Amino acid sequence: MNAYLHLRPPVEFDRTNDTKPDRSSPPPPTVSVPVEVRDTETEIELYTLLPGVEAENLNVCVTQNSVTLSGTGLYVLLDRPRQHVRDGHRTYTEFQTSAFHRQINLLVDIDRHHTHARLRDGRLTLTLPKQAKSPVVKVRVSAPSETTVTRDSEFTRDLWSDDAPVSL
Repeated sequence: MNAYLHLRPPVEFDRTNDTKPDRSSPPPPTVSVPVEVRDTETEIELYTLLPGVEAENLNVCVTQNSVTLSGTGLYVLLDRPRQHVRDGHRTYTEFQTSAFHRQINLLVDIDRHHTHARLRDGRLTLTLPKQAKSPVVKVRVSAPSETTVTRDSEFTRDLWSDDAPVSL
């Protein structure tokens, strides 16, 4: 299986004065990782490939209906190979490590307290149990004998009639 991860487009020049943006603390390039989601009757299983990522560099945040994956150390393919000379040695590379971030919104509520995550050989497996559905409750509705709104104890009108007189 070939997984391709693409870098975000490079930072654009500022068109107002045609200068490069301030790069004193450039943000690291971030990629979005592809996922596979399987929905069963009792749980949601989420799989993704994170080559090069160690467990201590991986953040998994689970809310009632979303999962966020983020971290550093992901190996990604470059659009163009890079060549450079360092310490007298020529280097040719087609990949680099990068930060990554991905948020997956789920259509069902999950029991986030019983979620399990496993990272093995660059493959992350998340098991997200579905939250038990609450039983349907019938609510008794009562209606007052007269539908009126009172404001300043002088204003009264029928809410459902278009031609009801309004007195102030």
